Amino acid sequence: MRQKRSHIAIWPAGLLCLGGLVLAASPASTAAALRSPFRDLLRPGQRILVDVQQRVRDWQSAPQFQAEEYAELEQVRQDLASAELRERKLLAENATLQQERDTLQAELRIPIAKRGSLPLVVPNLLSANVLSKKTADHLRQAVAIDVGNRDAVDPLAYVLDGEQPLLDQGATTGIEAGQDVYSARNVIGRVDTVGRWTSSIRLITDPEYQALARLARKSDRGMLWGAAGRLEGDGAAHCRLRSIEATQLVSVGDLVFSVQGDGALPHPMFYGRVIEAELRPGAVEWDILIEPAGNLDALRSVHVLRQSLNPLRMMAQ
Repeated sequence: MRQKRSHIAIWPAGLLCLGGLVLAASPASTAAALRSPFRDLLRPGQRILVDVQQRVRDWQSAPQFQAEEYAELEQVRQDLASAELRERKLLAENATLQQERDTLQAELRIPIAKRGSLPLVVPNLLSANVLSKKTADHLRQAVAIDVGNRDAVDPLAYVLDGEQPLLDQGATTGIEAGQDVYSARNVIGRVDTVGRWTSSIRLITDPEYQALARLARKSDRGMLWGAAGRLEGDGAAHCRLRSIEATQLVSVGDLVFSVQGDGALPHPMFYGRVIEAELRPGAVEWDILIEPAGNLDALRSVHVLRQSLNPLRMMAQ
């Protein structure tokens, strides 16, 4: 079958060759008479050949994307992303400069003297010792044997169970759940559970710890306060500061302080320092990692913040 097709395909070429030989051998008058019809017969093929040649030339002259050009396009995309990030950082710096301007304007205002009044509630810091793990385990075991089983008394009412650090102060000294715990000016955590003689601390690195915190940095004109966010423990040895918008200026080394919401203490307390600050492309918030102040594993004594009625206020009545 293939051989038959090959013979059929050769016939047109053979006829053309035969026609050329006839024209070459014919007399001049006969060749002139046959030349015109023969040219008409070949004209469609010539047109096809010319069209194919033109298409080849057009294809060769058309621009072809090479690997280098694709690499240039990718570089342009990366440059656009970097420009967007720089723009967002400039917006954050502009916001900080506006804040500094407002601070200076406030300092230039003439202060108005006001008559002070005695607050009704005043802070009261209670000193407490942090029990070592060995001591805490010994107390738990002793209380459970002495009073827990014999008198049907819940040992948790005396010495708390669990792995959280224990304080040697409890309900008998006015300790209540939720009270803040400090070491000097550093925030350590807050009271979690209260027993009769002891209480447990939920450290700021605990994943269930949450509090408001504010960024700050030192300058020649004093402390510059930044945005406030939500501080959370990461469950390991650090904290994270959430809800800080991408337009805010954040840098490694920034300080993190408590937010004075109720005025319990006259000054903000210290949480720690920013050790990582990342703003991913397209993100609306910063990813901020905080290193707590002090060594939480080596605590020996702390202060528990209690609030009580101002005795001077009571005497003034």
